[in-house]
Amino acid sequence: MAAEPLFAIEDLTISLSRLVSDRPGSAHSAEPEWRVVVDGASLQVGVGESVALIGESGSGKSLMAMGSVDLLTPGAAVDDGKTVFESHVLQELDEASWRELVGMGIGVLLQDAIGSWDPLDFMGYQAGESLIEFTDLSREDIQERVLDALGEVGLSKRRHFSAFAHEVSRGQAQRQMLAATLLSAPRFLIADEPLSGLDVTVARAVLDLIDDMRAKRGMGMLLVTHDLGVVASVADRVAVVYAGSIVEDGPTVD
Repeated sequence: MAAEPLFAIEDLTISLSRLVSDRPGSAHSAEPEWRVVVDGASLQVGVGESVALIGESGSGKSLMAMGSVDLLTPGAAVDDGKTVFESHVLQELDEASWRELVGMGIGVLLQDAIGSWDPLDFMGYQAGESLIEFTDLSREDIQERVLDALGEVGLSKRRHFSAFAHEVSRGQAQRQMLAATLLSAPRFLIADEPLSGLDVTVARAVLDLIDDMRAKRGMGMLLVTHDLGVVASVADRVAVVYAGSIVEDGPTVD
């Protein structure tokens, strides 16, 4: 691994909330109670390196990955720690700088490949949103790039550009997300259970696409998974998560 990591999580602490009430069945006195679920996690990923986060369901893998780039859902919050990407501390950036650095520098593949898309807009238009916001490219140029990216991940250019999320399979939706990731040429990829819910054949094809994209572009990658076969195929290093802490970190072959 390079002396200066591409991506580093330092002492990350995350809490989840739930509503509690003094009187059972009373919503009026309910107040949020916060509980620490990720406790002081630290991890580094070098340039071009693939690191897998593994652990049982509920151990905190996805919270670590999403919390590191401030993409947690409501009810979860980062209490402490920082994330450094290309020497930038993400928590110290203003909103505009954070959006640009994460939007163009970090690609994210989410677990819910279908639910992650706006159901009321064409998937092709959504794929080009980062280019619309952060580049001076014309709409025509962006559309052409989206079409090329769809072809690169093995989808029908015209049909899938104009598709809604409910019109595609999970495997196609994940490929669409890969295409969207390709467009901004990210230097780092977070893949949160990217093969979840896919059958074996489709999962293998998506995994090959991810690994090929990483190899061609020299991206670093943080892969969240519980599939040790996938880990053996693509990860250089493995970090084991248990009860919200990283308890082991070492080369995959070991």
